[in-house]
This record gives sequence, C-alpha cells and structure tokens, in this order.
Amino acid sequence: MHPVTTAGALIGRESERALLTGRIRDVARGRGSSVLIEGEPGIGKSVLVRAAVAEAPEAGCQVFWGAGDELGQALPLLPFLDGLRVREPSTNPRRNTIVGLLRGEVSADRGADVPAVLAEQLLALVAEQCAVRPTILVIDDLQWADQASIALWGRLARSAQQVPLLLIGMMRPVPQRDDVLALRRMASDAARLQLTGLTGAGVTDLVAALAGGAPDGDLLRLADGAAGNPLYVTELMAALARSSSLTITEAGAAGVAGGSAPGSLSAAIADRLGFVAGPVRDVLRAAALLGVDFAVPDLASVLGRSVTDLIPAVDEACAAGVLAASGSSLGFRHPVIRPHCTARSRPRCGPPGTGTPPVPSRKPARPPTGWPGSCWAPSAAGTTRPTPWTSGSLTGWPGPPSCWSARPPGRRQSSSSTPWPVPRPARPGTTAW
Repeated sequence: MHPVTTAGALIGRESERALLTGRIRDVARGRGSSVLIEGEPGIGKSVLVRAAVAEAPEAGCQVFWGAGDELGQALPLLPFLDGLRVREPSTNPRRNTIVGLLRGEVSADRGADVPAVLAEQLLALVAEQCAVRPTILVIDDLQWADQASIALWGRLARSAQQVPLLLIGMMRPVPQRDDVLALRRMASDAARLQLTGLTGAGVTDLVAALAGGAPDGDLLRLADGAAGNPLYVTELMAALARSSSLTITEAGAAGVAGGSAPGSLSAAIADRLGFVAGPVRDVLRAAALLGVDFAVPDLASVLGRSVTDLIPAVDEACAAGVLAASGSSLGFRHPVIRPHCTARSRPRCGPPGTGTPPVPSRKPARPPTGWPGSCWAPSAAGTTRPTPWTSGSLTGWPGPPSCWSARPPGRRQSSSSTPWPVPRPARPGTTAW
C-alpha cells in the first residue's frame, strides 16, 4: 500500500481546508475568530486542523495545541494547561503564577474557587500571548474536557473577535453532555464546521491514492462498508495489503482477491461502540437481530419496551454514527458493525410467561428531531379508534406512515438474520395481537 501523504489524507476536504486557511490569514491580519469542528471518530478532524495550522508560522502566528482526556476529566483545565505549556520552565510571571497555584505555592484568597482563579489567569495568559503575536489555540477532543475547560473555551470564543486569536475546538458527537451541547448551541452557524463522510468520488480518489491504481468495482464495493470514513478506508486498504489481498493488474487497475472485509476493519469500526453507554449497546444488540434495517416499533416489541423509552438510546446511537436513517427505516450505518452488536441471549418479546409483545404505554405527540417520521411510527396496538397517527389529524403528518412493517417494502427478511419470529405491528384500525 502506498503511504498516506498529507494531500492524500485531505482528499475531499478542499473546502474545509480553504475555510481554515482563510481564518489563519484573518488572524495574521489581527482579526480573530473561533471554529468548532464536529465529526465522528476517524472522520479527519485532527488531520485537517494539523494540515491547516502547519502553515501558521509562515503567516507569523504561534500555535498552541491541547486536548481533552477521558481519564483526565477530574483535573480542571487540563487541556488548556497542557496546550499553553504552562508547566514548562519560563521567566513569564503569569506562567509562574499559574504553576504556583497548581503546586499550592501561591495561595488564593480564602474561600476562593481555585479552578475559577486558574481560569482567570489562563484568560490573562492568552491575552498576553495575543499581544505578542497572533495566536492559534487548538483544543482537541472537547467531548472529554472537564466542565471548567468547556466554560473557558466558551468565554474565549465570545471574546476571540476582540483580539488576534483563532480558537479552534474539535469534538465528537458522543458522549452527549449538557455543557458540551450548550457550547454547540452557543456557536453560530458560521463558527461550526461539520465533517461528514467522503462522497463516492472522494472514496474512489482515496482508495486509488492508497492502492496505487484505479480501483475496480469489487474493491469499491468493499470500501463502501467504511461509509466514507477516511480512517476506515485507510485501515481497509492497510489490512488488504498486509494479507496480500490487494492486486494490481498490468493495466493499472487495483482489485481485491477476496470479497469479505478484513477483521481489522471490523474491529476499527466496532471500536466506536466503546463510546456509547451500556444501555445503548443493549439496544443495538437487539437491533442487530432484526437485520441491517429495522423499524423502531419492532425493536420496541423485541425489547419489551415502549417506543418512547427508546428515544434516548436511539438518538445517541444515531449521534455516534452507528445507526442512520435508511429509507423508511433505521439501519446500521456500517454493515460491518452489525455482527459485533449481535445479542448473546434472546430478549423476551413480552411480559414474563406471556410470550406476547407489550403494548406501548403511550404515543408521543411528535417524532424526535432527526428521525424519519415513518420509522418512528408506533403501532396501533390495542386500539381500534382513530388516533392522530391513523386519522391524519396531526398537523404535518397526513395519514398513516409508510413503515408499519418490520422492513422496507419489497425487502425479504433473511431467515438467518432473525433467530425467532419477529412480531409485526398492526395496521391502523386493527388489533395488533
């Protein structure tokens, strides 16, 4: 496999890099700003920012880089302390004051909140750095940062336009914390950059750059399992090269000897499951037994829970990039990840001893934001009278939704994908069971 160059790693990110390059030019001229970059693991946030700030010294800017740490959340302001390099020996009085506070050699006022005092000192340090040279401050993995660091990032973002400071933050969509969500809401649309998967053309270009030849149809179909994630595409190509499965024809076309995904790719994609909570993984295990695509009411029936109870778990799974809308249903975004979610035991389909699926306790007034309305539709189990979901009286939801079945129309359920009969929600106006 050919090594990944900077240009290869940034395939399909031309507009995003141009935006960051423009912000660097602005801060070099004294106009500060902030950018919040979001995206799933492996989507290329850090690679993009590192490539952009590599040009900063030539523009006369200094760069500081810190990162949140999942195991360091108990240490207030750690991303900023590391990023601004305050622990390094220095003759700067401000840095020495911060170090003294950390070591207890400098005492704060009695009753003072030490993290708050440290935050004020760090704000002053950033202002001093900006007075010396235009400054770029990058904080990676904000989703792991402590609350004091999130608050400090927000304060710097509000004041960035007043000083030559380019503040860059990077974060994953999960875990979903209230303070991080508030930070996202605070950022204007112009200050947010959402990195999504590469387009089909981008994946083709990346595969060609890594393989050293134009990919054939089989190789591209295998690369589709990465769903446009550059890290997973790169891991796929590396795994094929290690197993000697990558072939190059005399005509320069790149192909693959086998049609299955290497184990290392599956492991890389399944690694994202570690970022979702245990209850969400339980829901994903049950969803995996329903097939690649499934309807939410069927998932609720299998788990013995109401559709409403599944809202938080499905929302988090969608935010993590594990699930996504698939036509009129939900489905696993990466087909390779489904085997890793398979349940180890058969969940009950109803109350103990009954063998019947439960009736949802109540129906929500509206589907949750971001879900396709049809896959959200609860069954009309246990009722024969018209409801807003069956009569079309709910504004914006004309008539019954299109996915009352467990799978999209025209799709046949594989007998191997579900080890027991899956109950189907009733059609509107009928009894479910």
